[in-house]
Amino acid sequence: MSIVLKGRKSSIWTMLVGLLAVGSMLLSGCSVVNDLKDISDAGNTFLAALNKGDAAGAAAMMHSRAQQSGDMATALQENFVARKFGNTKVNSTKVENGVGELTGSCDLNDADGNPKSGDLTMQLQKDGDNWKVINVSCKIG
Repeated sequence: MSIVLKGRKSSIWTMLVGLLAVGSMLLSGCSVVNDLKDISDAGNTFLAALNKGDAAGAAAMMHSRAQQSGDMATALQENFVARKFGNTKVNSTKVENGVGELTGSCDLNDADGNPKSGDLTMQLQKDGDNWKVINVSCKIG
């Protein structure tokens, strides 16, 4: 009888350790899921501001490192808003090594003012507690 109880204690202990291991893996996975949602929300808010022509609002959503490189509102105005940036669609969101990336499609006028479709890429990184844009591009061909 004591052998059976001993075996049961071992089985219960093994099951408990297994459940704790699975639980911790799920909790760490939730962090990634939350990050993906936060990255997506931050990126889409940034894109919405650019789509509305609000370069200053979009610039305020940029990472402090990006803002150190100069007047982001003017750069966004000249390179995106003035060139009719819009019709954005995000197809993929990922996070790797603390950098979030959104990819998809976008429209942007070329140098001659002709509308073109292109590939959207945006990278975000945490700035304090919030995800902020570190760069954005719409490569037209």
